[in-house]
Amino acid sequence: NVGSVFLGCQAAAREMTKTGGGSIVNISSIAGSVPDISQIAYGTSKAAINHMTKSMAVQLARANIRVNAVAPGMTATDAVADNLSEEFKQFFLRHIPLGRMADPAHIAAAVVYFLGDESAATTGQLIEVAGGFGLATPIYADAMDAAVAR
Repeated sequence: NVGSVFLGCQAAAREMTKTGGGSIVNISSIAGSVPDISQIAYGTSKAAINHMTKSMAVQLARANIRVNAVAPGMTATDAVADNLSEEFKQFFLRHIPLGRMADPAHIAAAVVYFLGDESAATTGQLIEVAGGFGLATPIYADAMDAAVAR
């Protein structure tokens, strides 16, 4: 819920202002950047989080508060393993240039980057941890299959 994320960010920012700054990391989704007709409400809410992240980054920068977001794609979690068929996973993976799902540790590493000193000059940014999903033409998988068949 975007409203809950916004309220959480506001509460964190109030505390960070008292202590001289900090870093807020929102969790979004690749669905906020790559439209999907089967996930209209979900994608719209994640796009809103992306926009809110950028807006808050501008508003909070003078208070030395950085605001960034991590946007996972399909991730190798128990929920994916338990709820998606192998056929669907293989279909989906054909459209990921790296050809694999992210591990939860990859998502965590992006969050740690935004929280650490290495990103001290970074605010208002989105890291997509999705193996390149959404970068290629929509016919990427078909083109790759045709190239392999040659």
